[in-house]
Amino acid sequence: MIRKGDEVTIKPEWRDRGDEEFTWMACDDEEKGRVTIAPVNTGLAIPPRQTVSVDMLKQNAEHQSRCKASPECSCSALNRGTK
Repeated sequence: MIRKGDEVTIKPEWRDRGDEEFTWMACDDEEKGRVTIAPVNTGLAIPPRQTVSVDMLKQNAEHQSRCKASPECSCSALNRGTK
């Protein structure tokens, strides 16, 4: 289950050109097989969001184990609503 703040990767077969360059975070909890994601390293004041099927994503477990809401991590800012 994908939770708000989880780092995810868009599977290659679902990516648009350039998607692999971004760090993608879940903006909310997975619901009914879908989740809203946003790239956090765009440099934009308001990052674009998109709602996708969870089948299109891979959850980055290694990030979750080392992050644990570290203040330096971009997903911490997303959880606080500052990104």
